[in-house]
Amino acid sequence: MDRENLMTVFPNPAKKNDLLNIQLTGFQAGTYKISMVSASAQTVNDMAFNITSSGSVLLIMPSAKMAAGSYEVIVTGNNQQYSKQIVIASR
Repeated sequence: MDRENLMTVFPNPAKKNDLLNIQLTGFQAGTYKISMVSASAQTVNDMAFNITSSGSVLLIMPSAKMAAGSYEVIVTGNNQQYSKQIVIASR
């Protein structure tokens, strides 16, 4: 039985200086990349990371350099892609 992969991003909406928490559950071990993409399709932040054992992992990304607006958080790896929409509020 395959376990469903789940990606949760919080807080959402986030304030400009918040730390974004990206919780990944059910992902298989492997190398992944996480990208923050603006509404104008510009990648504003990205990083590679490894999951060493299947299960749950929490990633933390700063939002200080991100302008207010809508973004897509994209996780790619193991021939799969997952995404969530987030909002960075001006205050």
